[in-house]
Amino acid sequence: MKKLNHLLTGLLLAAAAAWVPGAAAQSRVEQALPSGPLCATRAPDMAQWQVIYKAQPLPKPVASGAAATPAPAKPPEPDGSDFQKTIIKNRTLYHVQWTTGSRFAVDKWCLQDVQVTTLPNAQLPVISTPNERDDYYMDFSKSDFHGFEWISGKNFIGVQSIGGVECMVFKDTLKGQEGETHEAQAVVDYKTRLPVSLQVGEGLTTYQFSAAPSSQLNPPAKIAGLADQWRKRLKQARLSPPP
Repeated sequence: MKKLNHLLTGLLLAAAAAWVPGAAAQSRVEQALPSGPLCATRAPDMAQWQVIYKAQPLPKPVASGAAATPAPAKPPEPDGSDFQKTIIKNRTLYHVQWTTGSRFAVDKWCLQDVQVTTLPNAQLPVISTPNERDDYYMDFSKSDFHGFEWISGKNFIGVQSIGGVECMVFKDTLKGQEGETHEAQAVVDYKTRLPVSLQVGEGLTTYQFSAAPSSQLNPPAKIAGLADQWRKRLKQARLSPPP
């Protein structure tokens, strides 16, 4: 937790500095766009990481010569939209533990074409597929990390040291689904190209990677059995002639 708080504080201070030309020049160590992919689309085959989302407004721009507003000493209190996901990956198999505050917990197994989600106080797990998605469906078909598709050389602002780690920083203004605009900032680890943080509007998502599990990841027998039963039903439905 201390490491996460240190990372969040570093991100906020770097974001505030980026708005002030003089301060930004001090924190940047490189301006040229690095070669290679800008952000990884996949975690390693064996990996574990946390995704933490908090409502955290971006610092507002300040006038030239004015002092930047210091980052708050304490982060805002979590609201109903804040969440944390712990994801364990074994090639194409994902196990996700999803918590919202301290009141709600979801346990999810993503078994390629079938996802089995266990909700609190639910008698039976919820099953979803790419064609039948629910509110907890997670799409890993194209990427392990969503929301970074907009970064490019055009909105790259430089490499900055954040929390002692050299990071690539991108900033832009994005359009929402209803035409509204959101200030966005993406931070990517310069060495690994894994995401560090993504801020869109007042939503801050941070990524914290830990040591990969050493043992094989296998779903519980009950979960695997439900997924197999669902696959059989789908196969029978495709083979059955229409009424």
